[in-house]
Amino acid sequence: MSMKAPAVPAPVTPTHRQLLPRQELFAYHASRGASLAQASRLAGYSPQGARQRGSVLMANSDIRLRVEEFRRSWMAERDASIAEAVEETGQVVEMAIRLERPTAALMAIELKLKLRGFIHDRRFSLYTESPDDDLSTCLFDPREDEDPPLEPLPEAPASPAEPPATPPEPVSEPASTAAADTSTAPAAVPAPAATAPVLRIPPVPARVLETFDIDPKAFPTVCPGDPQEPLSP
Repeated sequence: MSMKAPAVPAPVTPTHRQLLPRQELFAYHASRGASLAQASRLAGYSPQGARQRGSVLMANSDIRLRVEEFRRSWMAERDASIAEAVEETGQVVEMAIRLERPTAALMAIELKLKLRGFIHDRRFSLYTESPDDDLSTCLFDPREDEDPPLEPLPEAPASPAEPPATPPEPVSEPASTAAADTSTAPAAVPAPAATAPVLRIPPVPARVLETFDIDPKAFPTVCPGDPQEPLSP
């Protein structure tokens, strides 16, 4: 009796997204069942604040989509491997029954159920607890985002340069129109002549002037701004 392997879906080709190398590694490990703290540590982030770091990374929609792409591709490969192992295990069961080896047949059946996921086997666990899990609840250091990448990221293609805009050419008016505009234009108004600055002298009491034998009528009350001009009484 031969067992027919179930149909295996074609692996999904992941779409390339512009993510940092550590973000790619985080998405890779998170897609394979690692916790947020484990995926952060395996991606290269420090253990301090690994759980919070993973929560912040998973808040990015591009990273979540990348995790889903990795998960679909990995699940397709995993289902294909399990289907192949189950088919070979079925052949082992048939051989054990034909050779009248019931113990070997039972062990092969148990392994087949484990591969199908009906029996949990701790040996199949991909990720184990880490001794620095106590640091995963701390706050992470935001300066880790400033670390330069090991390899330069590919630059985005430059957009085609737009041709420089040509200024509009001035429209030339006919000579008759220009002459008419000149004849009808109002005459220029001459600017008013600037007045010379003067300095007003405050009144001086007559008794003070008499003390210095100065005639009050001859004492000037206005001082011109230009020292060359005569004083005016």
